[in-house]
Amino acid sequence: MLVVMLGVGLAESTGLITAFMKASILKAPQKIILPTIILVAICGNAAADAAMVVLPPIVAMIFVALGRHPIAGLAAAYAACAGGFGANLILSVSDPLIYGFTEPAAHIVDASYKGNPIINYYFIAVSAIVLVPVATFVTNRIVEPRLGKYEGTTEQAGEEITPTEKKSLLWAGASLVVVGAIIAFMTLPENAILRNPEDGGLIVSPFMDSIIPLMMILFLFSALVSGKVTGSMKDSKDLGDQLGKAMSGKARTSSSPSSPPR
Repeated sequence: MLVVMLGVGLAESTGLITAFMKASILKAPQKIILPTIILVAICGNAAADAAMVVLPPIVAMIFVALGRHPIAGLAAAYAACAGGFGANLILSVSDPLIYGFTEPAAHIVDASYKGNPIINYYFIAVSAIVLVPVATFVTNRIVEPRLGKYEGTTEQAGEEITPTEKKSLLWAGASLVVVGAIIAFMTLPENAILRNPEDGGLIVSPFMDSIIPLMMILFLFSALVSGKVTGSMKDSKDLGDQLGKAMSGKARTSSSPSSPPR
């Protein structure tokens, strides 16, 4: 988990994750904005607790701009972040942590058992898909009607994404494509280096054994590119400071009694 948090924490501290969440939600069509909010909130656990801090106030302001009750938006975002913390469409920082418990426990029954960090993927992906319509229904049919009609002023949603953030997202996305292509080249061909050298499979292979560092590399490279574009990371000293802040912040969050269970 600490290895993955090096990349995730850097992406969060450079503002990349915040910019991605804002861009995803603010650009969504009004008819599907609530399901989009809930999906982004659920998948936000890929960045640990970042979504729980970033999304609720942004969603509340979006609801105000739509003439809807801001408390309903805030509650929907927070509930999706907390209630969907174990679900995701991609691997998150909790998957390596759970894997670290699962394999030693399985060895009690079968000493030869070999797992990998993606053993829960089908479950967490289906859970994310199921939770989106459920949370949307609860918000629209139960929570918001009980709050009554919103009588406050309707204003434009704040926290607009800046041109610099847009540029950083573009270049970070390009870096993800490049790194992803390199990983695919090392994995997909028949005799690729990350396949099992004996049978060419992927289930038990160097690729599965490398999932954790590969996750770290994907987050790390995109965060480095984003930091360079935004100017938040000018040299190696800034990189060290950002990594230190990211890890210390996660240590404080993990030790807090109010943080969600991992």
